[in-house]
Amino acid sequence: MDMLRLIMLSLFFALFAACDSGDSSGITQPEDLKQYTIELYLENRIIPDSVNIIVFSKNHIIEKTVKTRKRCFSGSPCLFETAPLKYGEYAKITAFAHAISENDTTKMEFSSFAPMNATKPILNIYTAAASKAIEYFLREKNMSYEDATTKAYDNMKDFGNSDQGFERDRCKPNVSSMCPIQLPYVYCRYFLSDSVFYSDFLELQDAIRDGEWGDTLFRVRAADALVRTFKNMSWDNVPGINIFYNYHDFYPNFWESIYGMEVCNDNHIGDTLVNANRRSEFYDSVFVCAGRMLQGGIKWQHWRIREPEEAKMGICNPFELRPGIINKYNPQVGEIDSVIYTCGLEGWEKTNDVNIILKHRHIPCSKETVNRTYIYNDSLYLCQIFTYSSEEWPDAFLFGQQQTYYAWTRDKDIIDSVYPGGVPDSALLKNVEGLWK
Repeated sequence: MDMLRLIMLSLFFALFAACDSGDSSGITQPEDLKQYTIELYLENRIIPDSVNIIVFSKNHIIEKTVKTRKRCFSGSPCLFETAPLKYGEYAKITAFAHAISENDTTKMEFSSFAPMNATKPILNIYTAAASKAIEYFLREKNMSYEDATTKAYDNMKDFGNSDQGFERDRCKPNVSSMCPIQLPYVYCRYFLSDSVFYSDFLELQDAIRDGEWGDTLFRVRAADALVRTFKNMSWDNVPGINIFYNYHDFYPNFWESIYGMEVCNDNHIGDTLVNANRRSEFYDSVFVCAGRMLQGGIKWQHWRIREPEEAKMGICNPFELRPGIINKYNPQVGEIDSVIYTCGLEGWEKTNDVNIILKHRHIPCSKETVNRTYIYNDSLYLCQIFTYSSEEWPDAFLFGQQQTYYAWTRDKDIIDSVYPGGVPDSALLKNVEGLWK
């Protein structure tokens, strides 16, 4: 019995020693397997379909290619997860996506590099812009992962955002974000169309790889596109603008800074200057400083292109007289070749409003000329006093009293009620030596 116990005890210690030596006989321990989770942030028009991960060793050798499982929830970041796997040195993350606009589907790929020990690595437009440069420095220049990444982001130092590395990792943009790493969308003219954006984006990747991002092509091109679509303080038929960012805030002096213009502010409203940037298609064009008031007292002021007719009739700024809305009752008026124009939301517009035309030609309808008549274009008009309706002027009731105004009318019933026996000659206004009598 003692001998049997001795044999069993010897076998136990032998087994313990074998385990303690670390010899796993090629079996991967469970704690070496971990799940890799990617956070994907792309603008809402870009729809991610799938994400693949290529795992590399320290010597840039491909260890495995891994597919992911998609987990996207409303109001949360879009996550792509792997099954548990043994980590390598770093990974290339590639998102396959598409965008549909006007029945045209644009297929896109966005990649990012991240160390395998990263906690929820992020793929966004900024990391994707750097990915081609990182891959080039890894493959062609045989740099380490750390050196290749540093070199790629060094090529983007004057990208318009902070050089602090944490912004690349922790700034997680989405629609209406003010995060500076969203600027690639602007440089690549995402606001025009998906196909234009993706073509520009591929060019941008090449420029960053080749160290040519310092070239102003992308910034000036984007500035010109914004100026072309900015008409009378609003975006002209560009649906991407209105859904892309809180655009009133996101474009503060964007094209002004690219062109080298001074800031458009209260001190320059109505002033003009010439664009001196020779790279711009608007080089030597005249710009006007215009502004409008938004809700909450926020001012939106920009230099915009001066329209051809403004050189003859002056600057049209319909928002200047009454912030936020057009001044319907006291508009800016101009005249070219005996044609009367008013300043409206679309710029200088030909008007057929008799009251505006006669007022511009100094033919008054006022307290002194009530019930007087005037013949214009062979029609008889009567000067009368009217009351604003709430539809015409929501603030028509002021201090409990409804507001009134003077206007010419050719309403026959009104004229007959004032002159039931016909209009006498004495009621007709006549111009005598520049004076109306």
